[in-house]
Amino acid sequence: MRKELTVLAASAVLLGATALPATAIPPLPMDATITTNPDGTVLLNADTDPVRPVNTTPQPSTTPRPPRNTSSSSGTGTRPTKTKAQVREEMSSQIRLTKPKIGASPCTTDTGACEATVGVPVWLWVDEGDGQLPSDSATASAGPFTISAKAEVVQVKWSLGDGQSTVCSGTGKAFEPSDGWSTPDCGFAKGWTKPGTYTLTATYVWRVTWTGDETGTTTQAMSSTRDVTVGELQSVVTDH
Repeated sequence: MRKELTVLAASAVLLGATALPATAIPPLPMDATITTNPDGTVLLNADTDPVRPVNTTPQPSTTPRPPRNTSSSSGTGTRPTKTKAQVREEMSSQIRLTKPKIGASPCTTDTGACEATVGVPVWLWVDEGDGQLPSDSATASAGPFTISAKAEVVQVKWSLGDGQSTVCSGTGKAFEPSDGWSTPDCGFAKGWTKPGTYTLTATYVWRVTWTGDETGTTTQAMSSTRDVTVGELQSVVTDH
């Protein structure tokens, strides 16, 4: 009985004369024990390694993520290849279809202007007039498809702008002063028939042919123009 009274007295001393609010008294550890010494003092024994608080902060997952799926819808593991139409478009973009550079006897003046005379032969040519018409080629491949194309000028169409026109199969021959009034290889033997200002037009007719995984042929016209002023031949009367 004396030991129990001593324990109660010791507890009162520990808690103090005025009781603390319930929220201010920390709970005793579950493994705490109370012992009484032979001299009547009371000892409170508890675990000296208190339980560590649980860390509630979310931690990054250490589980490795599955590898990203890079396979195509076909399950082959590669990106889908281009279609034939896309390969043809890529190949076509590499083909260069040029316009003709007009050469004409009325445009050989020192000023660079095009001046002609009614009834005088008109010589016509393109580029350098060396007989070599332009051409180009290209090839494009993607996946299982390969398409090649060849482009070439097959005709040169000429118009004087007054209703007269002609078609030449070559470049024509550049005019030389020694040619005089001779008939041109490509052109008009009598030129314009009336004075005025006309639009001289040269048109390349390009033929493009596809071979390989897609075949076909198409034509494309590319034109250039020059303005020509046509006057009448003036006669000179002299006194004898």
